[in-house]
Amino acid sequence: MQMFSDWLAILLSMFIVRSCTAITPTPKNMQAPSLEAIDTNANGLWDDVEQKIEQKWSTEHPNMKKAAKEMALALQGSLDASVDILVRDQRMTEATACMLATERIHHPDLEISNYTLEVRDIVISNPARHKLYIKYNSALSGKMIPIPSSSLFYCKYNNQKESL
Repeated sequence: MQMFSDWLAILLSMFIVRSCTAITPTPKNMQAPSLEAIDTNANGLWDDVEQKIEQKWSTEHPNMKKAAKEMALALQGSLDASVDILVRDQRMTEATACMLATERIHHPDLEISNYTLEVRDIVISNPARHKLYIKYNSALSGKMIPIPSSSLFYCKYNNQKESL
């Protein structure tokens, strides 16, 4: 029964993460800014994203912050159309599995999590990023993608000596 519950939670989270119904399309007359993808410390995370994650998860267990950063890196990568769509989606799938597993350890009382949505909203924070995220979701439309169970196996922070 627990395995079914795990799969159901993962499927629900993946649907929510991939859903773009919560994001309204940008009006055509609105000037879309650039991706504003500045990364001064060269760790892969955009500065604005890293700053918001540091603020949002400042009181959380360090692994929650690390999982959020991994999720943010995957989301940032999902916007890169030069990378194959299935590769981008695999990264998103693994980051989601990591986030869910980390949540279960540090917040076992949560039945439904909004952490993945919160990270998505931090990354997809301007019209240019939003537009690319919609293209990413459109490219996934109709594709069947295997979803792993939530597991720390997919957490890069779990396999590194240095943290993000």
